[in-house]
Amino acid sequence: MNAVGKNLKQLRQREKLTQDALAERLHVTRQAVSSWETGKTQPDIETLTTLAEALNADVRELIYGPGRDERYARFQRRYICARPSV
Repeated sequence: MNAVGKNLKQLRQREKLTQDALAERLHVTRQAVSSWETGKTQPDIETLTTLAEALNADVRELIYGPGRDERYARFQRRYICARPSV
């Protein structure tokens, strides 16, 4: 299972949704959701945005995992602050 698929499954379960229920919200098939979760296919960027909205999550949670977007934000701030001025 890939990272996005694993994170998608965690977020879906956090919201207490079945694959069928999530598929219905997204107007896709249950098989599409299953394929994303198992890593057989990847959702495109537009679908990632729609998935995040349907799961009451941030796109970064789908990519990096639930609760890890804070760590990403801290890293991003450190990188921005550490850049030498020109």
